[in-house]
Amino acid sequence: MTEKNLASPTGTSEHREAPVPRSWSGNREVKSGRGSRVSRPGFLDVAWAWLVFHTVWAWVEIGRWYAFRRECAWCKCRLGGNPWGYRITHGICPACSKKLMSPTANN
Repeated sequence: MTEKNLASPTGTSEHREAPVPRSWSGNREVKSGRGSRVSRPGFLDVAWAWLVFHTVWAWVEIGRWYAFRRECAWCKCRLGGNPWGYRITHGICPACSKKLMSPTANN
């Protein structure tokens, strides 16, 4: 009498080989070990990623420059940034900074 292997999908004790892992992009067999699923990116992949990243970065930085107009918080003189910017950020100009740091300003 043969025993049934209930853990097996077929319910028998016969041995079946495990399926060979396949790559995600085709029917090539995948080498086992380090990086078994995905191969190393090529030069064009890295160059394309670098170009996309820096294009997005430049777009964001230019947009930020166009958005902000920098003014002194005390005397409202222009410190930099886009003169037609629709958002205002504040700093302190050198003249107001000297007034603030003078010994008579604390009295």
